[in-house]
This record gives sequence, structure tokens and C-alpha cells, in this order.
Amino acid sequence: MNPLISIITVTYNAESSIERTIESVLRQEFKNYEYIIVDGESQDRTLSIIDKYREDISEVLVEGDNGIYDAMNKGLKIAKGNFVTFLNSGDYYVNNQVLDTVSEKLNNNFKLVYGDSILYLENNSYKEELKAKKISSKSIKRDFPVCHQSIFANRSIAKMYDLRYKIKGDYKWIVDILNNIKEEEIGKVDIPIVNYNKDGMSHKYYFLNLKELITLHYREFGATRVLLNIDVYIYRTLRQFKDVIKAKLSL
Repeated sequence: MNPLISIITVTYNAESSIERTIESVLRQEFKNYEYIIVDGESQDRTLSIIDKYREDISEVLVEGDNGIYDAMNKGLKIAKGNFVTFLNSGDYYVNNQVLDTVSEKLNNNFKLVYGDSILYLENNSYKEELKAKKISSKSIKRDFPVCHQSIFANRSIAKMYDLRYKIKGDYKWIVDILNNIKEEEIGKVDIPIVNYNKDGMSHKYYFLNLKELITLHYREFGATRVLLNIDVYIYRTLRQFKDVIKAKLSL
């Protein structure tokens, strides 16, 4: 019997991208899902676009929030599925069979399932397939090894997001999940699951992103781990400068 999947989209003033996200969900051939949209009281045309699809959306919650992870927590509180996954505005599934492929893994007693992703720029000038690294208690101490939107978590282990983080709440969420499952309960599908918008917060606010990454490593794993991860911080910084240069050259 196929598990019920709760797909949660968090959005705010996303009139240029919300429709593509919604349609990528509704086109899925796998139909045993509920679709929840949490909107932070958008002031543009986002809500009118959502209304076009209201009959096919399980629930739309419109209210102010204290940031993206607060909005995600609102979605988690009303989710009824056996598994939950997030697909924020601007992100969309790579094809109509994604949920079918993932559901096969969800039926095999895995509590956490993930896959690869495709990073893209809104103007489509840049695309890059990102192979997800293995999620383990070892890899999670180095960096967040996968795209958050390519993760499906059993509702029983999907805790609330830590609101101390503005950007790295998804990383902390996975750290918390790994503290409550065995590694043999983690499964991977070897396909890209989601097109992930590179114009998101983690790229726009890079230095806050880096600061929260170091803070998280210190809080969760200690000062020694921060020293061991210096190469990670340097690599991320160099990659950020490279991406900025690429973006400018593509204009």
C-alpha cells in the first residue's frame, strides 16, 4: 500500500515562480499525496495564482510568520502524511514520475529517503546536476550533503525546525533526524528529484549562511570539528566567488 506523502510549499510574494511549482506537483502520476501551501500573506499576485488551483490543493494556510522555518513548522503541524517533503516556491520536480520512483523506496521500511538535484538560475542561464553525498552520522559533521527539497522524511522523525537559524534550519533538521534513526533506515534513489532555485536565500545571503554553518558545527559537534572543517568553509567561499563571476558574465 502506497504511503501518503505530505508535500509542503512555503511561499511569499512569489508570483513569478509559484505556478511552475504547483503544476510540477499536480502533474505527478503518483496521486497518494496531500499538497499543503503555507503563504506568509503575500502582497503580490501569489494568492490569486494559488486560487486557480485551489480545488487540487489539500490545504492553503495564509498567515504571517517569523521566517521560512516558522512557516515550515506551520506546514508540519497540519501534515497528515506518513512522509513529509518540502518543495518551496521556485523549485519543481524534474519529471512527472518522481513521486512514483521515491514511493518504491518509502515502501521498503526506510525512514529517510533522498536523491540528487539540479541547481538552476531563474533566467535558465545556468544548470548543474548535484550528486547527493551519502547521508550518515559522519558526513553530516562536515556539511549538508544533499538538497533539502530532495528529502522525504517519515513524519514520526520529522521534528520542528530550530528557529535560531534563518538559513541553516534545514541542516539542523537533518542533524536532529539522524539522532533518532539508524543508518540502515536511510535510502537513496539515484535520480535527480528536484530543480532547485540557486537564487534562494542560502546563495543571496552567503556570509550569514557561512556564519550559521560554523555556528551549527560548533553547537552540535564542538570546537574541534570547526577546526577540522576549515577546508569546507574555504571551498564554499571560493565556490561562491566563482558563482558570482559566472552570473555576471552571463548578463
